[in-house]
Amino acid sequence: WKLRHVTCAPPAAAAVAPVSVRGSTRGAAQCEMTRPPLSDFARQFVVGGVVHDHLALVRARVLDHRTDVRNATVLIDSTGVIVAVGAGNAVGVPPEYHVVDVGGKTLMPGLIGAHEHLFYPSADAPNTYANIAATAPFLYLARGVTTIRTAGTVEPLTDIMLKRDIDAGKLVGPHMHVAGPYLSGEATPILQMTKLSDAADAARTVEFWSASGADHFKAYQWITRAQLRAAIAAARKRGHNVTGHLCSVTLNEAIDAGISCLEHGLLVATDFVPNKPLDVCPPSADVQQSLLELDMDSPRVAALIARLVEHGVAVTSTLAIFETFVPNRPPLERIGDALAAMLPEARAAYLAKRKAIAERNDTAWATLLQKEFQFETRFLRAGGVLMSGVDPTGYGGVLPGYGDLRQYELLAEAGLTAHEIVRVSTYNAARYLGIEQCAGSVAVGQRADLLVTDDVLADPSAIATVHGVLKHGVMYDTRAMLAFVRGRVGWN
Repeated sequence: WKLRHVTCAPPAAAAVAPVSVRGSTRGAAQCEMTRPPLSDFARQFVVGGVVHDHLALVRARVLDHRTDVRNATVLIDSTGVIVAVGAGNAVGVPPEYHVVDVGGKTLMPGLIGAHEHLFYPSADAPNTYANIAATAPFLYLARGVTTIRTAGTVEPLTDIMLKRDIDAGKLVGPHMHVAGPYLSGEATPILQMTKLSDAADAARTVEFWSASGADHFKAYQWITRAQLRAAIAAARKRGHNVTGHLCSVTLNEAIDAGISCLEHGLLVATDFVPNKPLDVCPPSADVQQSLLELDMDSPRVAALIARLVEHGVAVTSTLAIFETFVPNRPPLERIGDALAAMLPEARAAYLAKRKAIAERNDTAWATLLQKEFQFETRFLRAGGVLMSGVDPTGYGGVLPGYGDLRQYELLAEAGLTAHEIVRVSTYNAARYLGIEQCAGSVAVGQRADLLVTDDVLADPSAIATVHGVLKHGVMYDTRAMLAFVRGRVGWN
């Protein structure tokens, strides 16, 4: 990017229309529209160390869920909010504006990661996860993910305090929508997850963490129907929503309970397991077999999609984590930079597990991945709200930020059009979170949370080339952020 100064005519304006979806009723309150002053620590990751009061991005190809304008100008005021967007000479640049020549590259909304975590799997510590709150925020922002929803946390207080410090300008990272602790049942094997004893315990947990700063909750695999209903009722009283990665409760049962979102899509559904007991999570082998045998053209699949759409239940796509269970995926050449970011021991553990999966040469996950592709495409085109996230868990290797970019590519492999991918990766999550008035588009009144990349309409894999990132109108130095965490991401 090159800075220069010019003088032209005054700016133009536009408007954004809201869209309803079953989700949080507190979204508007979560739109941080005042840009905070940055600490000395945070400023070292800003381009040139300078936060410009007025910024003009010129010769940009502006792309969002409804717009594709070449040779456009975007004006950003001192609060970090977009005040004008237009093509060619339609938008003049006042003399006080610092001008950045985007050089015809694509300027799109920053990605909104809807299934993100600040932890990483511990290969040598069964049933626990390592907190990576010191490195993950840098990875997200450096790879163009300007807003995240943590879809579960093993250290809720850490995440809440991190969000506060980022919002105050003390630390660097994306805008955060922070979950409370996982809501799971007594059978939960993971040591860092809440083991709810009954429905009253579920309500108390939601009430406590809502008061402590959590703005949504995630139900996990071993929760019961009664606990899920109680959690949803308690969350709604606070204006919050509940999502779920479920097993003991089927997707249809969760819809009946009033859930707002379902994580991962079809591949965690236990609806198709024969004679599944109520409130019991079946063995994973039984779930997998039921999905392998499932006819994607069956009325049961169509009925599930129809119910999700009818009740406004969103679905978060996490193809990047599912892909890792397919032999030799993703191609190593697609993730070289992510490997370099990893702690050497974490990298070695990931590569060893990847090698073992390749040697088994099992085709089950390749089949399942194709079925998930079909499910998500059909759900979206039936009118469903499909969102996108990385889920940096599994056996490792799928890192914050890097995994979100790979996820973007996989949506293309799933059959989505280039325009659909833009919508799924940005605006749909903004709708779900209730923040579409301030995020998810390149429009007047939006925060200037922006990603500069190559032509993702011609080739969605171009998203992997990140030329620049702005959050709240601040241009961040992506190279400095990546260098800061290089070789550190993993079990620390």
